[in-house]
Amino acid sequence: MNGSLRNLVRPIFGAYGLCVILLLSGCHQQPEVNSREAMDLIKQVYTACNTKNAQRLSDSQKQFNQLLEEKLLSPAEESAFRKIFQLAQDDQWEAAQDQALSFAQAQVR
Repeated sequence: MNGSLRNLVRPIFGAYGLCVILLLSGCHQQPEVNSREAMDLIKQVYTACNTKNAQRLSDSQKQFNQLLEEKLLSPAEESAFRKIFQLAQDDQWEAAQDQALSFAQAQVR
């Protein structure tokens, strides 16, 4: 498999793995999200951290700021996202990915 195809396939398998984990687990240490937009943002942030992609992270932060302006995030959601963004900005991609995954897992009901 060439490099560019591998770069396309890896996030797909990562997203698939995330879905499987979400279906099989029920960790509730993170806040539950209140909107579809926030759930979509969790997925975007997880993908950015999983791929260590600074541009995707930046795009996710823009979406985060937009959701804040639209008042679609609770204070607990805002705090959870800020923690993930800070870890990634500090080049702690794996810790950020783990936090994003934990946040996603908390949404399984």
